[in-house]
Amino acid sequence: MISVIVPVYNVEKFLPRCIESILNQTYNDLELILVNDGSPDNCAEICNQYEKQDARIRVIHKKNGGVSSARNSGIEAATGEFILFVDSDDYLDLNMCEVLMHNQEQTNCDIVICGYKSVDANHEFDYNLGIEYKGNLIEMGHRFSELLEKSLLNVPWNKLIRKSLIKVKFDTEMDMGEDLVFNLSYLENVEYICSIKDALYNYYNNQNSATNNKRYIPINITEDFYRNIKNFCDKSVRQYEIKPIYMEFMDSLFSTVQYISERERNYNKKKRLLSDCFNNEFLQEIYSVGSFYRNYEKKFVCGLLIKFKFYNLILFYFLNRKLIKRFVNINWRTS
Repeated sequence: MISVIVPVYNVEKFLPRCIESILNQTYNDLELILVNDGSPDNCAEICNQYEKQDARIRVIHKKNGGVSSARNSGIEAATGEFILFVDSDDYLDLNMCEVLMHNQEQTNCDIVICGYKSVDANHEFDYNLGIEYKGNLIEMGHRFSELLEKSLLNVPWNKLIRKSLIKVKFDTEMDMGEDLVFNLSYLENVEYICSIKDALYNYYNNQNSATNNKRYIPINITEDFYRNIKNFCDKSVRQYEIKPIYMEFMDSLFSTVQYISERERNYNKKKRLLSDCFNNEFLQEIYSVGSFYRNYEKKFVCGLLIKFKFYNLILFYFLNRKLIKRFVNINWRTS
């Protein structure tokens, strides 16, 4: 049986769609655990109504503790051999559970990972297909790096996992990267992995959600996030590709530098925060890999400014980047 765990908070507009997509699965041997995390809207009432209609549903009402706390409550309540996490503003293809279980039964694997579709308010889809791999985790090599590069590993909801192999739950104290930490902790107990191309999960790209709202993330937290990935790969995956990890870190670094440049008003504080970024140990490790950096074309000029710690040029770039891009485009068109 699959225990489908849905943390619920302030999503009354989307919750029925999510629940219906689970109840109407072509695979019927499942239970649906709705964890109402102290939602201030009508979510509690919606959950209760569905619980009365379908015996497969169980509702947990708890004080607000965050999504990690809600998922942990669902894990504790789950009675199924397998667990599938679903966010309450997302929804599933109707055959998702059947396809995941079919692959699990064929391979007897400890985890099945699929692709997903990003869906906007206009119901337009952006497909992020998974990768095809069936075998031992330690032998994945560059295929494991592909999971990272395609953002298939840093979310909890595109995976079927065994409850018995969950030794460490979600860290409720973390406000960034807790999903990846949970996944890596789980993978430490995994021997056989199955990854499929099918994009079976529908991720609603809500522009008003916390995920899409820019916020300042200290560079040391970002470093810890990517060091966790690198340390796991060093220990658990032979001959993996380091470049995607470095590229993801650089993208996060650029976002942090942009945020500081555009939003911090105090110049001295701005320069101190930028200095923390420019002198970060993980960044220096990346710059020491010359072959990587020469091949990293994305934001290459900005990367050079950071490498040589040109504070004022960085500030000028981000504060005037729209004008700079417009000037560059005009010159390209007229040359």
